[in-house]
Amino acid sequence: MSEPRPTEYSYDFGTRLGVSLPELSPLLQSRLQDAINALIDDWREELIEVWPRDTGHSFTMWESFTQGLVVILRNPVEYAGYVHPAGGQDGESWDTLREFWEASALRLVAEFQTAVSEDRRTHKGTLSADLAALVRRSAARRAQDIVAATELAGMVAGDKPARNLSVFRGVRRALMRVSSAERARRPRRDRTRTRVR
Repeated sequence: MSEPRPTEYSYDFGTRLGVSLPELSPLLQSRLQDAINALIDDWREELIEVWPRDTGHSFTMWESFTQGLVVILRNPVEYAGYVHPAGGQDGESWDTLREFWEASALRLVAEFQTAVSEDRRTHKGTLSADLAALVRRSAARRAQDIVAATELAGMVAGDKPARNLSVFRGVRRALMRVSSAERARRPRRDRTRTRVR
């Protein structure tokens, strides 16, 4: 046998698409994760077709799971990297599975590239709308709501300090309006005072 062959493989869709999971809208997150899970199912079907089984031990030990947008394919059996069909070369089965995965994953990335770039444009607007909704709903007197609103403002503004300042000022004005509106909604006390002598 030659040197040990890797039987753990990871594929990061986030890196390939240039995006992280929190940057995507909930709808696109769901669609992308569903597509990744379907791809894993296809890979498992290919595994059933390609992987030779004498005892079935290395076949049953395959694991496939996701961590965010990273897919990990792994087989802890030490000889799994050498498995091959009768008369084949060492590792031929793993090489076939890896090539199947890479070709399928590239097609998936190509399918989602346009959707991701479109989602980035519209999801930023969603963050701004979420900020506005948070400000409208927040109780201006509660410090944690103010902190959450300003943190969200920082997320919307990104790394641009000038925009952060303008967004912060907009949040402050909106919080002041909410505070005024809350004061207006409270029942008014009778302003006539009776002096006690």
